[in-house]
Amino acid sequence: MATGIKIYNDAGTVQIDETYANLVLVDKATITFSMPGTGTYDYFCSGDVVAVAVKVWPETFVVKSSQYTGSSWLYRLSFFNNPETTGTCTFTVYAFGKPPTSGGTVGLKVQDASGNPIFHSEFKPLRIIAVNTNDTGYVEPNGRSVAAMFLSLSLYSTGVFPTVVFESDTLRISGNVIQSSRLVVDPGGIGLARLGSYAAVDVTHY
Repeated sequence: MATGIKIYNDAGTVQIDETYANLVLVDKATITFSMPGTGTYDYFCSGDVVAVAVKVWPETFVVKSSQYTGSSWLYRLSFFNNPETTGTCTFTVYAFGKPPTSGGTVGLKVQDASGNPIFHSEFKPLRIIAVNTNDTGYVEPNGRSVAAMFLSLSLYSTGVFPTVVFESDTLRISGNVIQSSRLVVDPGGIGLARLGSYAAVDVTHY
């Protein structure tokens, strides 16, 4: 006989399942740094599972790389200015990870068979409302505030050998709107054409 708990929403989508952990907001930071041209920022967050979403305007961004160090994640974020840039870049990063073991005693808490928390109503969950390819924008129809979470990076070879560069689809976000812009990001090589994807994450009141 099957045991455990599984909770669905009205559309039949699984919302809580004891066999996996629901990611929740574990860190939020708003950062401003000097932006003379292209800027890079290294964001660190502890935890064995961490995914990040970013909200930035008017600059655009990509996640250049991510690395797990054994106790924390390093996300290298690259930002690109444009005619609207004022000399500094301000962005907000939202980090989502497994529910902390600590928490209040009010609400709903679900644990797996080993006693690890996989859901706690006290914490704000990761809410993905759309997944798109990186070359397309998105407008959330109900006016919710969104951030962008890169799921995979777009990378394209362009130019004529030996002057070849890599271009990538970068994103910027304001309110409920995500815009895409293809820019040169690195010196490159020939023969690469890869279209990535991103998730639009609802961060209203986060």
